[in-house]
Order: sequence, then structure tokens, then C-alpha cells
Amino acid sequence: MFKYIFALLVIAVAWVAAFVLKTKFPWAIVAAIIVTVITLLALGALVLYRRYKARKAAREIEKALNAQADEHARSVRPEQRPRSARCRPRCSAPSRR
Repeated sequence: MFKYIFALLVIAVAWVAAFVLKTKFPWAIVAAIIVTVITLLALGALVLYRRYKARKAAREIEKALNAQADEHARSVRPEQRPRSARCRPRCSAPSRR
């Protein structure tokens, strides 16, 4: 949440400075546009990177759970193996996201 507030403040300061200084510096509006674009691109890149990290972590957790399920399947009593084998495809199905 802090990153969004900080980005908003950076953009607001850039535009306020651009409108205050536009008579002295004719390129102030262009500078404000550049600051806005760079800030939004950085924010978007940060959001995408965090999403990528979260998906990678989820894959690692899923791999660990599947390894644990495989280990458990090897240690199941022989009379319970058919039941365990029927449950396995249902448990390892990909989630619907």
C-alpha cells in the first residue's frame, strides 16, 4: 500500500512543480510526463515481479506437497493402496485460477 501512496505523491509533486514552473521552464510539462511514465512503469514492474515470485513460491510448495504425497503413497499398507491410488489424480489436479 505504501508503494502506491509514494508513487501518487511523486506524480503529484512532479505535476505541481510542472504547473508552477511552466513559465520559467517550458519543458516542465514534458518532465512531469516523463516522471509519471517512469513511476508507473516502475510500479507495474514491481507488481509483476512480486506476482512472479508468488507463483514461483506456490510451485515450490506444490512440488514439496507432491513429494510428500509420493512418500506417503510408498508407505501405505498394501490393502489401502487402491484407495490411495484413486485419490491421487484428484489431489494432484491443477487448481482453477
